[in-house]
Amino acid sequence: MHLKSTDIDESDNYFSEKQRDYISVLDLVKNTKISFKAKAEQKALSADSNSGDSSNKEYLRLLNLPKVELEVFHGNPLHFHQFIKAFEANVDKVCDDDDFKLSRLMQYIAGPAKEAIRGCQLIGGTGGYAQARSILDSRFGDPHLVTERLLRELKFGKQVKTPQEIRQLSDDIKNAFLVLSQLKNFTGSEFAIRNT
Repeated sequence: MHLKSTDIDESDNYFSEKQRDYISVLDLVKNTKISFKAKAEQKALSADSNSGDSSNKEYLRLLNLPKVELEVFHGNPLHFHQFIKAFEANVDKVCDDDDFKLSRLMQYIAGPAKEAIRGCQLIGGTGGYAQARSILDSRFGDPHLVTERLLRELKFGKQVKTPQEIRQLSDDIKNAFLVLSQLKNFTGSEFAIRNT
């Protein structure tokens, strides 16, 4: 049986829609649970306000923080390490279920990154999540690739003429320095930007 491109696109769209519905239901349940816990904590704190238990107060403050929205990673290696660090802090360290982590990972990536790991959902579980992370790390997180792209972007970027463009170049250089430092690929001579 030969499937048409439109059939595949419709199937992908249906799957994406159902996945978004599933994730929104999970978010609703999670938010309801958090809201219930926050109300219970507030009652406990108000009933025992003289105890001065700072851990309960800190927990309550954390529960009342606004929901974190991760930026979608579209496959640009320059943004991979920032994305993966935010993903680890907000999903990976918070949840033990690898199927849930993989679903969230699929939710927060797009383009070539999503296509690279689409098959990992079929594997599922710990194996699927580990393979998805490994593929993303090797394809988009390679320190040499990131270093090369950063330096090329700074060296061959557009000419700066206005004060805003100079400010943006300054920010780009500072951000490149931070990324290179974190990748442990930085030496003073590698970061020299020559006027060519």
